[in-house]
Amino acid sequence: MLLGIFILILALISGGAYYWTQVLTKSVPTERCLKVGATIGLGDFTLPIVDRNGLTNQKLTLSDLQCKVIVIEFNGPWCDYCWKQEPTMRSLYATYSAKGVVFLAIVSSWKGTSPSDVAKYIKDYESNSTFLYDSTGHVSDLYNVTVVPWAFILAKNGTVAASFRGSTTYEAFSAILDSLNK
Repeated sequence: MLLGIFILILALISGGAYYWTQVLTKSVPTERCLKVGATIGLGDFTLPIVDRNGLTNQKLTLSDLQCKVIVIEFNGPWCDYCWKQEPTMRSLYATYSAKGVVFLAIVSSWKGTSPSDVAKYIKDYESNSTFLYDSTGHVSDLYNVTVVPWAFILAKNGTVAASFRGSTTYEAFSAILDSLNK
């Protein structure tokens, strides 16, 4: 009888822990996430640049930015959390771009997003990042991005130093950027 009660309690605790970690926190299984320490070679890309007026005739290749600390933020103009994150990204840009940190924002065609939607977002939120348009979602797939905003900080050697899913504080970004910019 006691053994049966013990097994029932253990099952409830295990099920509750699973529910908490998988459902309430909406976590992504770790095998789907680009691991901290992964190399840039797993996710090099070339994408067209979007500015305040729409698509430009320029493209950016990530591996051309060798020996730089890079913040890559995946976002979408339709995403409320991305809008709320923008003041933090502008503040980070103001502080760290002068120190050589490169800020990239990648927007895919999720939910029918077009380059003109991206241009409007840049204007409306006065974004300073270099925006790139991922028309096929290929880069989001390379980085295993399933939600936005999702940011990666790449160290000068091309490894992933940090990954932030969801809205993230200035202090969290700053701690990593300060440690990489020594």
